[in-house]
Order: sequence, then structure tokens, then C-alpha cells
Amino acid sequence: MAHDGSDAEIDPLHEFLETDEAALYAQPFLDALEAQAEAADRTRSVAADVVEAIRGTDFMRMSATRSIGGVEQSMLHMGRELEAIAARCPSTAWCLWNHLCVFHLFVGSLGPGQLHACPGDARHAGGVRGKLQADAHQRGIAI
Repeated sequence: MAHDGSDAEIDPLHEFLETDEAALYAQPFLDALEAQAEAADRTRSVAADVVEAIRGTDFMRMSATRSIGGVEQSMLHMGRELEAIAARCPSTAWCLWNHLCVFHLFVGSLGPGQLHACPGDARHAGGVRGKLQADAHQRGIAI
């Protein structure tokens, strides 16, 4: 699957060459992640403005299937995105990876027919729904 979500053919060799960060979903917030990296490690939380920059983006929908509002990216593509984030803020990359794996695994496993069993925050209209429940959740910040 192509980065744009189309079914266009992908050249496998091209996928293993150096990543063009300008084409990443995370590109718009990479600088903000880097700027808050030290504070994130010290406080064990992600800056509120960074959370807002990430919330609702295609980055947060990468691992979700299209049937639940995701963009259904490959593991390789998600790894490239997280590689760029980890180079700037490893702590945030770890949290985002956990969210992409765990949250969407459960949502995808449950499927749309089980939406009634999800917490209220997971039932918002549009896109992939839910909160990242980590240290930031205690401060009222949700992704």
C-alpha cells in the first residue's frame, strides 16, 4: 500500500532506502517533539501543545484498519515514522508505539459491532477513537 493510502504498487527496494522525513505523517510535529524531549524525560509527560499537535492526525491512525477509520500502514512504514520520532524523543516514541500497538489491536479485535463495550471516550464520531492512558492522562491530557 502506498503512503497516501492508495493501492498503488510499492517498490520493495525503495522501502529500504533512506527515509524522506518530509513525507512522514509525523513531520509536522518532529521539531516540537525534539524541543520538549528533556522535559518529557524529566516530568514523565508529553507537553500539552505536542499532544494537541499529534491528536487526530494520520500518524495516530496508522495502525488502525480502514474499517475503523485508520490509514492501515505497514509495520515498516510505522517503524520509519517512529525512528524519526525516537531520534528526537525516545520517551515519546515509546509511548506512541504502545498506543499504536495496543489501542488499535483491541479496537480492531473488538470491531465496530462491539463499540457499545468501549469507554465513552472511544465512541467519538470520526476517525479512530480513544485516549492514550499514560502518565499524561493523570494531568487530563489525552491523545
